[in-house]
Amino acid sequence: MQLSQENLAKAIAAVKANPNVYNGQSQYILQAMGLNKALAAGGTVPSSILRQHMSGIPDVTPPTQAVQQAASTALQGKIQAKMQPFLTAKGDLQTAQQRLQQSRSAAANAATVAQARYAKYITGVNQKNQTAVAQYNQHLLSSLQQYAPQYDAAVAQQNLQTAEQATTPTQLLQFNMQQSYQAQKQTYTPLSTQLPSGQSSGKA
Repeated sequence: MQLSQENLAKAIAAVKANPNVYNGQSQYILQAMGLNKALAAGGTVPSSILRQHMSGIPDVTPPTQAVQQAASTALQGKIQAKMQPFLTAKGDLQTAQQRLQQSRSAAANAATVAQARYAKYITGVNQKNQTAVAQYNQHLLSSLQQYAPQYDAAVAQQNLQTAEQATTPTQLLQFNMQQSYQAQKQTYTPLSTQLPSGQSSGKA
């Protein structure tokens, strides 16, 4: 875009102050601004800072859209070719990560299933053992309840004689059913339903 007279004067002043101010700039942009394309080379101030058109010597002509498109396509192709190894490696890494995640998920699922089976099995064992212990204790209590009056009857005469002959307080014979029950009853501590470490892959 052609600079205004004011901005063009500023551009001229900038070049005079520093010949390298537009060094490396596109020749097309310089000419579009109204400046000499030679300023793109830098180093020295050209004889004419402003854009000059000399008969028989054409100005730099910007490439056609087709040429620009072809150049852009070629550039994209080169970039794609250089990026391909990285893209392939990235794809391989993602695939490996997916497989690792699948393996971890499968292992976690297997562990969950094994834990559930083990817990179910041990729960059954605990219930069976607790039932057996409860039945034993109930039978023990019933037996003691039946034995208690028999014992008391058996020692009744002896207790009567002891009481008649005692001159000081004397402990008579008696059957302590509760003490006997506590001494003979069975207890059961339930097994843990937590699967032991290192056995997650087994079946309970």
